[in-house]
Amino acid sequence: MFLKASRNLSSLVLVSLATLVNISAPRTCTAQALYGALVGNVTDPSGAVVPGATVKILHKETGEARSATTNANGVFGFPIIPTGTYEVEVTKEGFFKSVRSDVGVSINTVVRVDVQLQVGSVSESLQVTGQAEVLQTDRAEVRSQVTTETLQNLPMPVFRNYQAVFATLPGFAPPQPGRCFW
Repeated sequence: MFLKASRNLSSLVLVSLATLVNISAPRTCTAQALYGALVGNVTDPSGAVVPGATVKILHKETGEARSATTNANGVFGFPIIPTGTYEVEVTKEGFFKSVRSDVGVSINTVVRVDVQLQVGSVSESLQVTGQAEVLQTDRAEVRSQVTTETLQNLPMPVFRNYQAVFATLPGFAPPQPGRCFW
């Protein structure tokens, strides 16, 4: 009887100790993503999808290159890429090569680059240099980006606390102590 009570007591102590360690352990919160994404559709002049097209992206600042192939729906995607300026090149046999320069990807954004390939020879290419303002259509969120130049040119109090600028951004709510979002 004494042995059984001793085992129950030691089990209770171990469970209590494990619970105490779990409660008192520091919790880590997730931060915002430090990468962006680039997605798009490839179509022909009639609007039909172009499966099997090769999409190459080149990070202009680092020279890093990646490639992907469009799926059966003509969709391509690069879900986790460093921020910066990219050149997007799309090729498919029987179509002109299409190149989009100066595609900007910033932190925590999904940039859409839809490409319409023109029927022609692979040896010829079509370079698009001017483009409309990039809108984020893959997420329903409001976001703002504060650049270094903006921070340097804003009139700030003597202490130049950059965090004071966040309160002026739409939808910003200061973090609450002890509250994590998983």
